[in-house]
Amino acid sequence: MPANRPSLGYWVRNKLGTALLTLALPFTTPALAAAEADPGLAAHNTGVAASEAGDFRAAYAAWLPLAQSGDIDAQRNVGLLYQTGRSVPLDLGVAFYWYRLSAEGGNAASDNGVAMMYLAGDGLPSDYVAAAAWLSRAASIGYGPAQFNLGLLYERGIGVEQDDQTALGWFVLATESGQAGAVARITLLRSRLAELTAAPPPTRAARQQVELAWAIVRGLVSL
Repeated sequence: MPANRPSLGYWVRNKLGTALLTLALPFTTPALAAAEADPGLAAHNTGVAASEAGDFRAAYAAWLPLAQSGDIDAQRNVGLLYQTGRSVPLDLGVAFYWYRLSAEGGNAASDNGVAMMYLAGDGLPSDYVAAAAWLSRAASIGYGPAQFNLGLLYERGIGVEQDDQTALGWFVLATESGQAGAVARITLLRSRLAELTAAPPPTRAARQQVELAWAIVRGLVSL
């Protein structure tokens, strides 16, 4: 490593973090109609209401039994409480446990959360390849924050081979998913690619990845 150059972990926390979406997204809330028909979902929303009122102890009490019974939304919310130390002791290891359990059950926001913890090395060794893999899981099913974050990894070559074309494709998808910050990245990348005198064509793998992502988001392909 060149002299005076900060570690990649430091760079991820202090530089990439200015562009990456934060992990502390709003608590997951089930649909109201479903909650009215399911006592478990109603209990989940009771926790959400308590959290919005600042009563995180009550929120934790509502969510923990649901999380223990396999509710992936409650698992994510319990993980967020442990990551931020609200109503419970801050414990990144426990937070990661709940995020990963939720992600393995199919919660895309938790895929993104697991990836962010791997990127920052929060409570576990940094693993940029694993971070990219977890982001890919969520990005491929249309989760906007993961699409944006995965685009950043491709733009910077973190955990994946640097590829502006693939980064551009993920940023375009992210804009369709409502990620306003992706617009600036698209502008920057298009400007950068236009400045190259002989920009190489997209690799076959990059084209296939972006084409598949478009098809999934548009409902042409199912996972």
